[in-house]
Amino acid sequence: MARTLIWDEHYRMGIDQLDQEHQALFDHYNWLIESLENPDSNPAETIAITVAVLEEHASSHFEHEETLMIDSHYPHFIPHKIDHEAFMIELHQMKNRLIAGDDVLNDLCRFVKNWLTTHIVIRDMGIVSHLRGQSGSSS
Repeated sequence: MARTLIWDEHYRMGIDQLDQEHQALFDHYNWLIESLENPDSNPAETIAITVAVLEEHASSHFEHEETLMIDSHYPHFIPHKIDHEAFMIELHQMKNRLIAGDDVLNDLCRFVKNWLTTHIVIRDMGIVSHLRGQSGSSS
């Protein structure tokens, strides 16, 4: 399965809760890929449920991440939150299209994979840099 996401140190933030949640998001994405690669064994209802679980998990994760950003006075909180909101809107729209019978699973998988990998490496690592800067300035 070349299209699956493999968790490695490249994505690790060093914040256990967020790293575990990111790993779980990778797992949810991989379940979508499995559904795409085995359409006969995964009816549309199962795929819609998988997307709904991804949506729920992402929402919960974003709340945790946003709380950390607020608590640490992260200067790029607003654009980061906007990224989260845009992801949730797009995911919700694609889920609704799937439920309506549109063939968007390939597009959904591509969107989730690209967004997750880019967001973690660029946006989320900015939080890590900020936190390291804070801990360095307080010593």
